[in-house]
Amino acid sequence: GNHLLELINDILDITKIEAGKLEVHLHPASITLLCHSCISTIQRMAEAKSILLSSEIESDLPVVLLDERLLRQVLINLLSNAVKFTPDKGTVRLEVRLVRSPQAASDQATLELCVIDSGIGIDPEDQDKIFQPFVQIESGLNRQFTGSGLGLSIVKRILLAHGGDIGVQSSLGQGTHFRVQLPVTLVAETAADGPDVATGQG
Repeated sequence: GNHLLELINDILDITKIEAGKLEVHLHPASITLLCHSCISTIQRMAEAKSILLSSEIESDLPVVLLDERLLRQVLINLLSNAVKFTPDKGTVRLEVRLVRSPQAASDQATLELCVIDSGIGIDPEDQDKIFQPFVQIESGLNRQFTGSGLGLSIVKRILLAHGGDIGVQSSLGQGTHFRVQLPVTLVAETAADGPDVATGQG
């Protein structure tokens, strides 16, 4: 029942995105609190497989403008996938940092989120396919896992709508490293309760 509900929700999400109906609502949000919340959500799933779930989150991260609901969906998807495709007693790690470019405006930066696991890995020949809808890579390593084949496609489209992107480094049997890069606007402390900004796709 849970798998069917997950499949239906994924189809609804991808349908909305493909129809250009995905709206990005930017609100002041704490990156640190969001990341810790996502880790807490996945913790029980990791403990069930004796997987060490850890994080390295840059200290004193500022409040930034982002769509917290959509970024939560991205992180939960990446972390749950990492746990799902990592054998028992493996490791899953979330690394978070803010990268500032000397050429960018003082209130602009790039949020970098990395999810690194010691799981089954992805063949380099298949890495372009994993972000396509309804694609699940067929191999002896992953046939035991079920899913809609939509999760990473949804993640990719959410990030593109948000002005960001995602990349992957992996090889079979050597784990996987997903890196999300998302442009964000830093929010002054006094503006943290200000109005939100909405953007649309399509």
